[in-house]
Order: sequence, then structure tokens, then C-alpha cells
Amino acid sequence: MKNVLNTILFCFLFIWCNALVAQSAFDALESGNYAAIAKKMAPEVNIQVDRNKKLVPKERAIQMLRIALEDFDPIEWEVLHRGASEADDDKYMIAALTNESGEGIRLFLQIEKYPEGPRISSVRIRKAL
Repeated sequence: MKNVLNTILFCFLFIWCNALVAQSAFDALESGNYAAIAKKMAPEVNIQVDRNKKLVPKERAIQMLRIALEDFDPIEWEVLHRGASEADDDKYMIAALTNESGEGIRLFLQIEKYPEGPRISSVRIRKAL
């Protein structure tokens, strides 16, 4: 029984930590704190801006993310959805960003398990339909 309780507690803490990584990453992006985002990223990140998809070191991913967000200049950030993969080993967050002229983009963050803890492994930015 003790092992079952420990397993349940571990699963809960893992899910909670993944949710915290996604939310704190979102908060750091909204405030422009790219140093905090870098600490939450995997060593290599799949990043897609519009249809340009690349696997890059996290430093380059931060640079691409910063350029895309600064060019878009969002004034409104809204989390649309938080979810998990079917196997519940990956988490993700989808947000809608709007700029002053009313244009919108979607921001997708995927969080995966790494030995050092949950890390952002994928970032996608697309124009909202």
C-alpha cells in the first residue's frame, strides 16, 4: 500500500511540476524574461515560426522566439488550453496572443521529461486563423 501511495504522489508531483514549467514559461515570455525561458528549455528545441521548422540549440531557439515576439509585439496573452499526451509523459500549452492592430498568433509550448526535470522541447508560433 505504501508503494502505491508513493507512486500516486510521484505522479501527482510530476504532473504538477510540468504544469508549473508551462505556466512559468508562459509568464516569463509575457514579461520578456528570456533568461528564465532559457533555464526551462531542453538543450535542443524544435522551433517553428510560421511554417519555418528547425531543430536548434536552445540559445538559437531563444533568439528566434525573441525576434518573432518582438516583431509581433503582443499586448494581450491568453492561455487557451493546457493538456497532456495520451501516455501522459508530455505536456503542452496553447496560448493566443494579440497585438495592437488586432492581429493574432498562436503560441504552442511542449514540455517533455528530461533527467534534470521537465523542459520545453518544442515551440510553435503561427498566425491565428
